[in-house]
Amino acid sequence: MNNRSVPILLLDLNVRRREQVAHILRERGFEISVKNYIAEIERWPVGQIVVVDAARFTPWWIEVGAVRVVIWSRAAAPESRVYKGVPCTWIPRGAGPEALLAVL
Repeated sequence: MNNRSVPILLLDLNVRRREQVAHILRERGFEISVKNYIAEIERWPVGQIVVVDAARFTPWWIEVGAVRVVIWSRAAAPESRVYKGVPCTWIPRGAGPEALLAVL
């Protein structure tokens, strides 16, 4: 499956990073929904890729239907794990949009 056909939910309080990442993903042809807070989500991200900051990561994203979760974290290097068959990847906060594109 081409990941560009999978909608992305971007949930990040870092306004600068959120705007930069959203702009680049849209330029690259991704369908993206951008939110500040979980309370703003209109429906669960069933079949979507969820991109969140570390403070908002929870296995709950998998329970509500995400097909992949990418987490901005303090990790020094990218790290991947699989929870209930769903890939979860932690990428360094300061790595920029290129790091996110690399794991999508």
